[in-house]
Amino acid sequence: MTENRKHEATLRETNLSRLRHEIENLNRRARKLGLPKLTITEKSRTQREIKREIAPDTWIATGCYETLVTIEIEGETPKLAGWDFLGTLDHAASDTVVRNVPGSEIPEEYWGEDRVGLCDHCGTKRRRKETFVVRHTDTGETKQVGRQCVADFLGGKSVEAAIGVASWVRGIGKVLDDEDLDRYDYGGCLWREPVLVDAMVALSTSIRVVNEHGFLSRSKASEFDTTTSDRVQTVIWPPFFRGMGERDRKELREEIERCRPTDADREKAAAVRDWILGLPVNGSSYINNLQVVLKREMVQPKEIGLLASAVPFYYREIENPKWAPKEKAPASEYVGTLKERMEMELKCIGIGSFEGYYGETIVYRFRAGNNKVTWFSSCESDIEIGGVYRVKATVNKHEEYRGEKVTMVNRVKVLETIENGAEKPVEATA
Repeated sequence: MTENRKHEATLRETNLSRLRHEIENLNRRARKLGLPKLTITEKSRTQREIKREIAPDTWIATGCYETLVTIEIEGETPKLAGWDFLGTLDHAASDTVVRNVPGSEIPEEYWGEDRVGLCDHCGTKRRRKETFVVRHTDTGETKQVGRQCVADFLGGKSVEAAIGVASWVRGIGKVLDDEDLDRYDYGGCLWREPVLVDAMVALSTSIRVVNEHGFLSRSKASEFDTTTSDRVQTVIWPPFFRGMGERDRKELREEIERCRPTDADREKAAAVRDWILGLPVNGSSYINNLQVVLKREMVQPKEIGLLASAVPFYYREIENPKWAPKEKAPASEYVGTLKERMEMELKCIGIGSFEGYYGETIVYRFRAGNNKVTWFSSCESDIEIGGVYRVKATVNKHEEYRGEKVTMVNRVKVLETIENGAEKPVEATA
């Protein structure tokens, strides 16, 4: 005897192929056991904006969207000689995992530790990897039964058929149980994730990033440089903060806040889009590609770099002065002579840290005029990014770093704070 059942569920599009594959495997097994076939029907699709955690229990919207699919699973579930099969209790681990038949639910009284390995039919309790729960169709009575005893409820069908039903429950249940729509566990690299990005969020963020840092394409960047598209990704799709030190978390939050687009940036993004969509293509694959991307509401993460390049293109053609790279600063020169202890006025342009053999080392990066100065310290000081200080320090080394002359100092003593550090730090370029 069989009973037609339907079960509706919502899951991420990325898990839909997994569910279809699981059902195909189950249907192959069902044919061998003479069990009914399952079908899956897609009902609707919706898009949901993904959030990212930038501090403990602090989440922000990203402008990135995932697709949720509502599906209906339909099939004839075996009806067990006057008993309904409610599902499987999996006791393989220390705690019981409940696998409900879609459309049914195992009562909570069977979930506890005291029910592990118990069979109500034969009255024994022993080590069992799984047990099954059935309910009488007339009286509503429920029973937990073991693998061997479940055959008594099948109306003459084999134990293998009963286990086939349990496998159906486990297979479908595992896919649906794993689908926690309240969990956002996408990884750190946006380019590798199966998500879509709001085109105008990406474009307006690109405008803010270019205004703050200028434009740097991937082709022009060295291995040490941060490209514009990478900066845009950091703002839209922050890395997981849980694995960072407090200082790095603070600096990253400040960078995200500084580069978050304003209303003016969003207005500018609309102007850029309208201008580009109105351009004649004239055989230019670049303009053609920009127009194709900007006609969409959503873009792929790999297209963010193309969108970001539209900003300097627009500025160069329409508002040239704003985006154009600033004149190159005079080259950094060495300060003082080796082993000389001297006074100097320094502006802090960056603070970082790393873990070494002897613990944490704090790296303070300064400018003395146009000259770069670096101090490696084993302890923190009151120096802040953006602050200007009169210090006394010993010139330790003269080195070249990325083709620039850098003076390494030690035994730094702050004599006077000339200017306090700004709340929003300037970018560390050293």
